[in-house]
Amino acid sequence: MFTERGVSVAQAKKRGRLSPVLAGTIAIELGEEPQRWIAIAALEAEKESPLLAS
Repeated sequence: MFTERGVSVAQAKKRGRLSPVLAGTIAIELGEEPQRWIAIAALEAEKESPLLAS
């Protein structure tokens, strides 16, 4: 499992963003609230999201 996640993290670094699933999984492992990090990752995946406009 760690190897698969390591590859996923490497791909995320290359793309410049985490998938919502990977963000949630990492949050759980770190004892964080997964819903929050899933939502953040989903918003960041949408480049044209009006919710990200400053």
